[in-house]
Amino acid sequence: MNNMIELARKFGTPLYLLFEEEILKSCEKFKNSIEKNFGKNAMILYASKALSCVGLLKIIKN
Repeated sequence: MNNMIELARKFGTPLYLLFEEEILKSCEKFKNSIEKNFGKNAMILYASKALSCVGLLKIIKN
């Protein structure tokens, strides 16, 4: 908890912490499910309206 308070003091609030490994795992599961149900040619598009965070976009780009 103290680490989060320190981060908030350093970077300000609101502060969004992104865990790249977890995001990549979720993206991989989602991609596999889409390919299984709709084929390998299915196109996945991210709706940036949901969370237009540059850091997140960089993580899921690939």
